[in-house]
Amino acid sequence: MALRVVEESGEIVELKNPAMISGDGGFTLSTTAGAGEIFLRYLPTIFPDVDPSLYLVFLLSRPSFSENDIFTVFSKTEDKRIGFVFPLQTMRSVEHKFAGDRSFLRFSQAAFMQLCHGIEECYRKVPTVAGNAELDIFDFYSEESIVLILYKPALAEPEFDINAYLPCLFKYGYFLQSKGVDPSTCVEVLDESYRELSSRLSIRPISEAFIKATFVSHAMQKTLPYENNPLLVFFYQYQLIELLIGQILDASFQEFKEQLATDASIASSIRDTVKTLNENLNEKVRIKRLFNRHIGVNPEISALRLKCNEFLNANGVVLKKELAAQSFADYLYETRNVLFHNLRNVAPESLQIVSQINGLFRPVLCDMLVSYVPKPAADIAESQSPEVGVAAAYS
Repeated sequence: MALRVVEESGEIVELKNPAMISGDGGFTLSTTAGAGEIFLRYLPTIFPDVDPSLYLVFLLSRPSFSENDIFTVFSKTEDKRIGFVFPLQTMRSVEHKFAGDRSFLRFSQAAFMQLCHGIEECYRKVPTVAGNAELDIFDFYSEESIVLILYKPALAEPEFDINAYLPCLFKYGYFLQSKGVDPSTCVEVLDESYRELSSRLSIRPISEAFIKATFVSHAMQKTLPYENNPLLVFFYQYQLIELLIGQILDASFQEFKEQLATDASIASSIRDTVKTLNENLNEKVRIKRLFNRHIGVNPEISALRLKCNEFLNANGVVLKKELAAQSFADYLYETRNVLFHNLRNVAPESLQIVSQINGLFRPVLCDMLVSYVPKPAADIAESQSPEVGVAAAYS
């Protein structure tokens, strides 16, 4: 959708098909609609040969960032550079750490030019002008905006779907902007994963099993970024666990049907197959199976385990297993039970711990959604601890 301005008469005019004329420190957007000329300030170097049609641009946001939070974006699956992610405010500065990087400056200019044409799926503003006017890019877009720009020829997918990459972005506190929703209203989050980033951000798509799961994009774009109630945040995040183990249940039914056909008339084999299905109807068992069989690379969850135990202890629940022997299902499922079934008795002061649990839970969920394997090649032994620390797997 083209940028729009309000004239003195009150009429809203679209800046359709602007002719971008580079000038001293910016671009002039001239139209054939008789709305005058709009000059947009752009301080970095302007290259005459940049073709913005070769790039994809998305506007993200996150609760807090600095001008120097500029990262090279790599494709995790192919290990090659595909773009950059950076605050929109860097376009008004020549003092950030990439100010002399020719490659970055070309990406930055391409993003700015696309912004001038109008990015549709984001929060937009409509300024009021009188005739010819000099405006700022933030007259049209939120100051909380972060640009994700990708070079089309470097992408493996002919049709790139940003929704498939939301978990990888959300892990670091980035979320895709929505129409009509001011990103400045998003809530603060625990930033451990974000602080671990150095110079690059590696992204890979969500597991193919969830590519059509609209709840994932809804939760990570429109719900969780703006939800401040720790109980609701936990509820929404646990729904993603329900989504994961729902796949486990579907797989169990499929295995049951296949095994039943194989067992034929052997009564003992049929009883064993039915027993296995009954076990997998148990939510806790499916969470264990999720980690033991279906997560390709297990996320780092030791900090989450400690916080869940702290919350449980604060509410008089002591797990029978020693800390080192606890599985993800033991402490997460028990935390879920306390909050879902015994909330009326939860110690009010322990709700602060729930907020910390949510912050630690978020990157774990994102890694699980990405590394989920619908049909594992082989089982991981139950005796083997699933809690292998690989925090750097997606950083």
